[in-house]
Amino acid sequence: MENWGCVTYRTVCLLVDEKNTALKNKQYVAIVVAHELAHQWFGNLVTMEWWTELWLNEGFASWVEYLAVDKLFPEWKVWQSFVNDAHNPALGLDGLLTSHPIEVPVKHPSEIDEIFDAISYLKGAAVIRMLASHLGLETFRKGLVAYLQKFAYKNATTVDLWQMLEIGGKLPEGSVSSLMANWTAKMGYPVLSVEAKEGGFSLGQQHFVSSGDKGHDTLWQVPVVYELYDGKNRSAKKMLLKGASENMEEKGKYTCALFNQGSQAYYRVKYGPKLRGLLFEGIKAGVISDPVDRLAIQADLMAIVKAGVDESVTSKEYFDLIKAYKNETEFIVWESLLANIQSLSVLAKAAGFQEAFSKYMVELLQPIAEKLGWDSKEGEPATDQMLRAQVIPLIGIHGHPPTVKKALDAFTEFYDKKQYTEEFKGKSALPADFRSGVYRIAVKQNGEKAFEQLLMIYKTTTFQEEKVRILRSIGAGNDDKLIERTLAMSLDFKQVRKQDMMYPIFGTVGSEKGLRATWAFLKKNWSFILKEFKGTHMLVRLASVTSRFAMEEDQKDVEEFFKSNEHPGAERKVKQCLESIGTNARWLKRDRGAIAAAVGAA
Repeated sequence: MENWGCVTYRTVCLLVDEKNTALKNKQYVAIVVAHELAHQWFGNLVTMEWWTELWLNEGFASWVEYLAVDKLFPEWKVWQSFVNDAHNPALGLDGLLTSHPIEVPVKHPSEIDEIFDAISYLKGAAVIRMLASHLGLETFRKGLVAYLQKFAYKNATTVDLWQMLEIGGKLPEGSVSSLMANWTAKMGYPVLSVEAKEGGFSLGQQHFVSSGDKGHDTLWQVPVVYELYDGKNRSAKKMLLKGASENMEEKGKYTCALFNQGSQAYYRVKYGPKLRGLLFEGIKAGVISDPVDRLAIQADLMAIVKAGVDESVTSKEYFDLIKAYKNETEFIVWESLLANIQSLSVLAKAAGFQEAFSKYMVELLQPIAEKLGWDSKEGEPATDQMLRAQVIPLIGIHGHPPTVKKALDAFTEFYDKKQYTEEFKGKSALPADFRSGVYRIAVKQNGEKAFEQLLMIYKTTTFQEEKVRILRSIGAGNDDKLIERTLAMSLDFKQVRKQDMMYPIFGTVGSEKGLRATWAFLKKNWSFILKEFKGTHMLVRLASVTSRFAMEEDQKDVEEFFKSNEHPGAERKVKQCLESIGTNARWLKRDRGAIAAAVGAA
């Protein structure tokens, strides 16, 4: 918490251990520390006038955190990670009809907790990044300095910020206020439709809705940066789309055309068939050199597939695109691919394709897993270390026999030799980067034995990160009794700290069986949960697990439950979950056959 003169942190957000902290967690700690310190300027030195402008605090802190960490740890490439950790999650939430504008009127205290979400934090940061890119970082910095100086020890509004940014430099196409008005005052964002035509391109924009429903008629001023590849060279160009559509003249020949280069602007791109095909070939040929662009191509396609807004673009198209990434080696691209495949996994589980889906995942991951190997290499990039930490455990979770064996052997040595204790000083058989995944593999394969071993480590260790890893892992098996024990632990505050109770909950929802057991547990214990957590953000977190459902009957069940059970502060989240379930159900109904065929379940 960013208290002036007394910044406070949870233990897991502040302390790292060189031997026992995973690299991803080190990054997380650096980001959180930078975020809270950024509030000394954005929030404390200059304070929002009212809760409507919460984003002036949280959006800026969420942007500055990356600015600071990139300066301190350039080897982490955190601006690339920003696309996965901030930009795309914001697009995901903001694609819902139950989203809200960055600036949202707050008329009652209960509404305040609801706006502490990805819109105020992550969309806020994403539109700041877009504006900084459009203005130029130096121009943006000058305006920001003027803003901080003029409103030091005072309150400010969004309009105040826009006016100060214009001090840094004027825009040729108009004011900052006119450029940014709809980005903060309107819910959602546009999808930019791009079609190849004789002598150039045709562009169009409309409100993107992830359910495929009709959105509102807002037109944004859209900064468009695009690159053309001619087989040898690449040229970057920019324009500002103000209207609903525009024809662009482009006389040069190109083998590939990419829009929203670097994902600097806050929108999706929907390519026509010709341009989409050229991009697929460009990825195969290795000519799309920026990993952020390779990430964005498949992320935008997945959003289009999920929405079902184009009958010619189904899940089959996405599975076909995945094949173009067979030689991919960048962490952020794989991280996004696997997150999107997780969306398909939700459908596969609901449809009963889990076994076939796991076989598909093993085949997909095996080449990159073999390339990376189990052991780190001297001098390798930090991003390779993070990729290995994601891929190796995941292929084991999906049942790859050699990985399962190595994981279980490593866990046995780690446990038997008490390498989890402070007294152990040697090289661990189980590096911190692998522990979460290996713990899940152990529970999945060895059931109660591994469960009890992990509980022993949990009770023994004083390192909070280790405790959280275990709480997230013990419910990953298929044993009904162990799932029940995990869920019961979440509300046993003698074993689990109240602020940690969501970790075992989140750890059980990875399987269809675990998801249904978790929802039944939450319904049964909602009165107790409400008594303990009313007025906190925990209700929002717990309600969010329902977004993993993909059947109409589950949507009805969730809706009926929350109609008759109080959930103060989580009203908007429940509506968003219901919308997500409905989207999943329609997606499954529409693409069930394509998914079954792609994973070999047909």
